[in-house]
Amino acid sequence: MAQRAYELDSPRLVGVLELGRHVTTTSSAWLETHSRPDETTAVFLSGRVGLRPISGDVDQGHDILARAAPAIINMSDANISSEAHWIVDASSIYFFTPAQLLTAFKSSAQFALTFMQILQRQAAMAMCSHNQSDCGSKKLAASLLARLEGGQPVGQKVYVTQAQLATETGLSRQWVNRLLKQFERQGIAELGRGHVFLRAPSKLECQLQ
Repeated sequence: MAQRAYELDSPRLVGVLELGRHVTTTSSAWLETHSRPDETTAVFLSGRVGLRPISGDVDQGHDILARAAPAIINMSDANISSEAHWIVDASSIYFFTPAQLLTAFKSSAQFALTFMQILQRQAAMAMCSHNQSDCGSKKLAASLLARLEGGQPVGQKVYVTQAQLATETGLSRQWVNRLLKQFERQGIAELGRGHVFLRAPSKLECQLQ
């Protein structure tokens, strides 16, 4: 596959993109604030977009999934909800309704091919991210379990910092924080200052399987 096969900025393909509606963003914002209700697909030519947890209108600060342009987002799926939003940053975006996207596919086979190539790349990246998360969860679970005392009692406070866990597991501090928050959502652990309160150590053992 050619090095520039994913690019959509050739004059021919930009002409096809103009079947949609063009928006330029200069600061971080929720993707849905720029789209219209009937637009279900966003095609990014520049900038970045990340899926980020939003809890009680509070931005959690870390993307679950990050994508750099060229990228394609399906806005009709459940990812845009009360729990998570796509965050865009300094992006050039073309929004499409289903009818406009179908017209674009019919008018250019090259556009349809490039569109599919981008989706395939995104799927491969998502799979790698899932594998990394699974491996990281096992490393973090093993590190926490090794610190338990007294036969793994329920409700034990483990005194350890995220920096220490990062050093032990070989994961970044950001990744450790992300996994700990995942454990928190699963009811396994509760984050504290300088410690992790393990509510259900037995569930940590399941992470190792």
